[in-house]
Amino acid sequence: MRVLLFFFTVYRKSTIIPLSIRLCLRMLILDSLGLIRSLCFYHNYNLF
Repeated sequence: MRVLLFFFTVYRKSTIIPLSIRLCLRMLILDSLGLIRSLCFYHNYNLF
């Protein structure tokens, strides 16, 4: 319940300052995608 409240407050703040939070989210998503891609590449490299 507190987590939902936290996300709701973050969402309300993101409507006030959307650019910085969008940039942070985009950076996080890109970092996670790069990490997953590197892990997949590492596993494929180990397989062959």
